[in-house]
Amino acid sequence: MASAAPPVRFPNIYGIDMPTRTELVASKVSDGSSTLDYEESVAATIGADRVFYQDLNDLKLSVTEEASAVGVNLTGLDSSCFDGVYVTGTGEDYFRNLAAQRSSGRARDATAMHMLDTLEVTKRQRT
Repeated sequence: MASAAPPVRFPNIYGIDMPTRTELVASKVSDGSSTLDYEESVAATIGADRVFYQDLNDLKLSVTEEASAVGVNLTGLDSSCFDGVYVTGTGEDYFRNLAAQRSSGRARDATAMHMLDTLEVTKRQRT
């Protein structure tokens, strides 16, 4: 699997409803290990032979270069889903409350394969 984005390790808190940090596969296996070990862990979790991610600094550079080429001067990018740096400076209490709210309405506990499991069930129901 090749991703055109860096690994999503943190939830978006600015209006996008997405899994909590503990539900994100990339966050679950992110333990400070080397990039290769990390990518192997994600690949094993999702059942892929190998995983390749876009480098965050390369992504930022390409976006700012393209913006500059069309006359837009970007002073910064929101990459909070990738690096956990939120412009609003939210703290851990906020994330605990957010996780409790988001997970309280779920029908079952989310696993590392939650979304893939859900897609597979839906696929079987259609056939």
